Order: sequence, then structure tokens, then C-alpha cells
Amino acid sequence: MGWGHVASTLCEAQGESGHAGHASRWAVVAEDVCLSQEFSDSLMEEADALCENSDDDTLLIPEPRPGYADKAWWARQLEQHALALGYKVSADSAKPLQLELGIPFRCLSTSEPGSDFRSFQAANHAIEQQFTSLQMQVSAHESSLRQSRSSEHSADVDLLVCGSPCNPFSRMRGKRFHQDSVMSHKSYTTTFVDVFKAFEAFEPKTAVMEQTAGFGLPFDCSTSETPLQRFIDGFGECKFTKGGYWIVVIKCELSIWVKLARSRPDIRSVVQFDWNSSAFLLYY
Repeated sequence: MGWGHVASTLCEAQGESGHAGHASRWAVVAEDVCLSQEFSDSLMEEADALCENSDDDTLLIPEPRPGYADKAWWARQLEQHALALGYKVSADSAKPLQLELGIPFRCLSTSEPGSDFRSFQAANHAIEQQFTSLQMQVSAHESSLRQSRSSEHSADVDLLVCGSPCNPFSRMRGKRFHQDSVMSHKSYTTTFVDVFKAFEAFEPKTAVMEQTAGFGLPFDCSTSETPLQRFIDGFGECKFTKGGYWIVVIKCELSIWVKLARSRPDIRSVVQFDWNSSAFLLYY
């Protein structure tokens, strides 16, 4: 029984009990949920039709792999597109590193304070080192970097994926827009101190950072400055030895992936620092 059916049933129940106002609100919820489900179902049917019913003899179909789930139909579509372009994707699905897209990688290290989340990470990926804080992860990398200077081992990082705590910036937090509320939050320095140090230490070729929508809203009612702008300004003060970065900011909304009754546009902007640069994607 889907959520749309549940909402419709509650709507009918409220109507029978005489609460017309509640019923009308449930009707809006039910319609929104049903539209989302119908859109998702039709999208999957369209993807299946493109994959299975094509009469193109030249179409390259990826070999079936046990790693693909029904909900990962998009992964097979993307792999099929890669094959059509002449790219070969490894079919070795035995390694825990192998993702649904078939992209092998080495996970050098992670930092996560929650033991349950660390266990989840370890169950899904072969992580070489796990740390309980970003500070410990950075310190270990700096030590490894010093050792690598006298050996043939390369300490280069190709991709840094960063999701600092969103609690200080979330619109759902009480007193979010009270003066100094964001900066006095205990997790504030993780984003504005530890993340900067991580970028300076790892100097990844490419990075992806995720934050909540409140990251782009003013600190409080007394200023128009946002945490996002302060982060970009602070990032520009970081010291790098290998060049610098282009920062691409993408404001993502659920409507990009699921059809919603309310339209929510996504906004993309690019910030350029005058350095020899790599890519750094920040989205929320």
C-alpha cells in the first residue's frame, strides 16, 4: 500500500467525520504524493523500453551484473551510453569497491564520528583507513605525505568528497536566524576551519562538497552575508602549492528528481579564482 493510498484513505476518513478543512489538506498531500509516484513509474517504464525494446542492431547492451538493483536502472542506462561512446567498463563485480556504475577506485581514508555510520561505510567499501574526526584524517595524511617524499609512493588525492555538518546552517534548527546563532554552534568550525585545512592538506584534483539549503541564507536578521559567501571568501585565502580551483555552486532541489506540485528552480553559479585551477563542485 503506497503513501498516496494512505493519504487518500485519511482524506476520505476526515471527510466522513465532517472535518472538511482537514480533508482538503489531505487531498493536496495525496495528490502531490500520487503525482510523484506516477512520474517515477512512468520514467522507469520509459527507461526500460529504451533499454529492452530497441530495434537498433548496433546498440550495445551491458552485460547483466548482480550488483544492479531494480531501482538502479539509471546506472545501466549510463553504462550503455558509455559503451556506445567506446568506453569499456570493468565487469569485475566481486570487489567491494565496484559500484553500480562499474567505476573502480581506492578509498584512501574517511572521517566519521558515528560508529554506526563507520560500520556502514566499511560494509560497502574497502576503506584503507577510517578516522573519527576530520582533524585526525588530515593529520594522518600530512604524516603520510612527509614519508612519501622519501619513497616512490604517491600521496596524490584524485577526489575529495566532503559533507560537513549541516546543523549550524539548517533552516529547521530553532533560533537559526538569531544573531550569532550560526557561528556559536559547536559544529561551525568544522566547515570554516577543518574543511579549509583538509583542502590545504589533501589538495585534491577534484572535490565535491555538499551542504544544506540554509547554507545559502543570511547568517541572521542583521546581515545579508551568507555562510556560502563566507566559505567562498575563506577558500580564496587558502594556501595551495599545486594551483587552485574553479568553484561551481549548484543549488539542487528535490523537484530535479521528483515531480512536485510546487516548482523549485535550481541555480548554478561559477566562481573563478585567478589560479591554475582544478574543479571543485559545491552543491546543496
